[in-house]
Amino acid sequence: MPKNDGTDPSPTRLRKLLKGFRVAMLTTVAPGGSLRSRPMVPVKAQGDGDVWFLTRAATPKVGEVQENERVNVGYVAPKGGRYVSLSGTATVVKDRQRVQELWRKRHRRWFPAGKQDPELVALRVRVDRAEYWDDPTGQMVGLEPAGSAPGANAANDGPGAAARIADAMKALVTGSEEHSEEKPPNPGGAQG
Repeated sequence: MPKNDGTDPSPTRLRKLLKGFRVAMLTTVAPGGSLRSRPMVPVKAQGDGDVWFLTRAATPKVGEVQENERVNVGYVAPKGGRYVSLSGTATVVKDRQRVQELWRKRHRRWFPAGKQDPELVALRVRVDRAEYWDDPTGQMVGLEPAGSAPGANAANDGPGAAARIADAMKALVTGSEEHSEEKPPNPGGAQG
């Protein structure tokens, strides 16, 4: 059974679980409190430990994030038994340079005007909790920062949680962008 004592799950384990995902499900809180999920193409930015997406400024998710910044990013690969959940806070970043840095050829499918599209904005998710399904044991396992006290995972919900696991998340969600430029499965509106 996996231990939640700060040594397991290891950053290496979760990094391996995240490797190769080309589509994630971004869940936001809609007006009235209902949850809305949509497929998105995640982009890795260098060294910041956050999960980034590109979207249009006029999409419902942008308004939802501006109303309630709490989001979840889910990754699913049933074939390999990989299920990962990242919870955090999202912000809309209206920075042309950041959009340029995050742009990949595969984005043209959803943004035919290209990276110069004036409606393009970046959506940053600052992760404060990471969990994955451990298929062999049938349990969700939470990531704890290296050196945390045994059982400290519950503290990841409290104030300062993002700072406590920033280093661990940096190792998990950054790294080389080693994806082929093959067409990903149609996520059916990575803009919505």
